[in-house]
Amino acid sequence: MTDASTKPVVLALSNTITPAIALEILPQGLAVNSLYLNADGETHDVIPGPYDSAQHATPPYKYLNTLVGRYANRIAMKEGGHAIQKNGYSATINPVKNESDKVSLHGGVNALDSLLFTQLKLQESTLFSEKELRRLHELDYSNALFTATLPHNSNGFPGTLRVEVLFALIDPATLPVVSNPDVPKHVDLGSVLVVYRARLAEPNIVTPINLTQHWGFNLEASLRPTPHLNIRDHHLILRSPARVAIDSDLLPTGELALNSAEPAHDHNAGKKIGELFPEKGYDHSWLLTVLADHFYIFDESAYKASIATQPPRTPVKDLANIDLLSELLSTKPAEHPSVELWSDKSGYKISFSSNQGGVQFYTANFTNGAGTRKKIHGGAPDKDGYPKECCAFLEFHDPLSAFLHPQNGIDSLLTSDELYHNYVRLDIGFKPPVRA
Repeated sequence: MTDASTKPVVLALSNTITPAIALEILPQGLAVNSLYLNADGETHDVIPGPYDSAQHATPPYKYLNTLVGRYANRIAMKEGGHAIQKNGYSATINPVKNESDKVSLHGGVNALDSLLFTQLKLQESTLFSEKELRRLHELDYSNALFTATLPHNSNGFPGTLRVEVLFALIDPATLPVVSNPDVPKHVDLGSVLVVYRARLAEPNIVTPINLTQHWGFNLEASLRPTPHLNIRDHHLILRSPARVAIDSDLLPTGELALNSAEPAHDHNAGKKIGELFPEKGYDHSWLLTVLADHFYIFDESAYKASIATQPPRTPVKDLANIDLLSELLSTKPAEHPSVELWSDKSGYKISFSSNQGGVQFYTANFTNGAGTRKKIHGGAPDKDGYPKECCAFLEFHDPLSAFLHPQNGIDSLLTSDELYHNYVRLDIGFKPPVRA
């Protein structure tokens, strides 16, 4: 049974009779329910999920493909709380334990993943400028805007936080022609853009913020006649010099681990995910700068270039005059994506770019077949769910607990004087697979 909270909002490219890209978003938790790709007459859904979207808010699907925050990933519990300070504002945060007695995960209980988001008309936005909204209207791309509010002191975080999230599908520069299996590279099908904005309602407040889409991808799950529900054969490029060092509770130590010292974690040149696969799989934060669960830090020069034009914080006083959207809505794919994921079997490729400090890479190590899975992935109402290693989670955000380790260059704090601006763009390509 589907109600308004789990009835998908559907976006689709309109440049072909059968859309090459379509996206389904659920208002409950702002979960991305499906990402449909169709370049060769066969529809692929590259996002895992339950057989019935109404099951999304129930175990074992909590967090699956939802927006998480106010603070993604893990924060250590501390008696008396954590003192924070920025630009003359100070506060104490007291996170709520929910993963264990030592750990607060993804913002605590009844956080963004549990909220029912409201869909807005573009003119109802308060966190995008008129110039940005006018540009979006002129381009006439398929889009949807949502909002939710976290109350002051919810889960121990100070400040009433208004969040707005924009989803948009971007047409390719030229109509894709993908019939030739001998094409030397992937043909551009279009792009998915997600932009997260947030602002504190009260003056003189500072709060931690770290938002991300907790989504996983399998580019082979809809293959026929037999879906491939393991992602070890997917290729991955992850441009990162280091990852965040973690302890036994998956909490950051404040130190960095160089990826070059451990070949299993060095994806800079690209390799299959299953090559040198760690015994327990991947659950790491990878830094895209030189910072560091397995959280991979992005290359520092690429990160600085990104935030030069897409700053993660902008003065609130400048909101009326900013235009950060026009660049992101370009039909041209990003020249230097931080992460690339592709499959030789399906022919699809997703290139990710973001202005965040890194990416959490997780290979669904604890998925155990519980629940159900989508019909397009071989599921049925009473059939098994997804097995271990069914998808690659790629969650773009700032380093976990960054405000506790500011020596790494990112503090993930927001003051009342600032507008939070976070984006991830997925450029999607297709190269016809060579059939055996």
